[in-house]
Amino acid sequence: MHQLAQVELAKGAPAELTKLLLAVGVVPYGPGAAGAAAKFDGSSAPPALRVEFVHSRDSVRARREFPVTIADHRGGAAEATIVAGDLRAVACHILSRALRLPFAFITTDAATFATISTATSAARGRRGVIVEGETGTGKKSLIRLIHCASGAAGPMREIDCAAFDDVSIAGEIAAAVNASLPRPDAIFLDQIDELSASAQARLLAAFDDYGLVGPAGAVPIRLFAAASRPLDEAVKRDEFSRGLWESFDVALRLPPLRDRPADLSPLAREFLRRIDARAMFAPAALKALADYRFPGNVRELHNLVTRLAIARSRASDKAIGRDETVEQLAAVAVPGGALSLWRLARLTDRRALALDVLAASGGDSGATARSLGLTDAALLRLTKPAHPRLSPARTAG
Repeated sequence: MHQLAQVELAKGAPAELTKLLLAVGVVPYGPGAAGAAAKFDGSSAPPALRVEFVHSRDSVRARREFPVTIADHRGGAAEATIVAGDLRAVACHILSRALRLPFAFITTDAATFATISTATSAARGRRGVIVEGETGTGKKSLIRLIHCASGAAGPMREIDCAAFDDVSIAGEIAAAVNASLPRPDAIFLDQIDELSASAQARLLAAFDDYGLVGPAGAVPIRLFAAASRPLDEAVKRDEFSRGLWESFDVALRLPPLRDRPADLSPLAREFLRRIDARAMFAPAALKALADYRFPGNVRELHNLVTRLAIARSRASDKAIGRDETVEQLAAVAVPGGALSLWRLARLTDRRALALDVLAASGGDSGATARSLGLTDAALLRLTKPAHPRLSPARTAG
């Protein structure tokens, strides 16, 4: 494992944290580090972080929420206190601070944490890395983490493949390779799965022309890419170039937020802390977030929290509650997201939501019922009170 940083753990840190930090390349030391066998190879900057558990918890109780203070002494950087409910989240915060990432890449999910561990292991060297996952899952953030962990001194040039046609994509690679100093240390091809078959062929040819792939690569520029679908399956269906796919040695996948529901609370609190350190969520508000499936994943959650923070009165000391959270969720509800929002709403809200979805579907009651997870009869009962009742005289004609 490549050692990225060294961090002092104050007394009271749970023993499990040492293991988690080592898994992502951070070497703990000090009175709170369990096991003194770990050696630091001196390959990174001198130790600059110190981590203290304000209210220490042993490993048995570590999954309860607890405050953790991370002090960064480089350049007089300020301390940051986080409230965590899982040691994986603490390890992610420490890693992000050690790498000086602008935003912490946080997860409590075991599989996602294992992906971060693999990413930090693959950081050193020139192996190409591709990250797959639905829109908004954090692919770009993970690639930036890998680039920072690589120790590269130069920048990473980002190319949105969806913005280039069959001809211009190769020219963009040429511009990156031939750029005047500082030449990029890495090229990140976002939405690589949006390229047409012709553009894929041109891109692969450009890789070969400029020596970006293979053991004898002439240009020391690393390749990163992101895709919104599993490309190994696309290759099998002849929907993606096998040669282009094999240009990347490491493939990582980020699961959607709905498959890691435990991440909702720590992510929401972290997003809110960045905007307003004094603000907080009421437990009922976090429960409302947990009941929504977030089809836009982490990006949608971030946008929602931003709206909540803006709408909140700066002078108010009250926590963000359930009603305002549901109001913001309802404001963005669409037929595709209505099923998850349905559980949150009161009867009057459900009726209003059903009518909105019915209108959005052009009056298609069958499609509306399916979207809301209702039978046709249940939808009729719900929407019927909203329609004016005909008098017997009018009914008789």
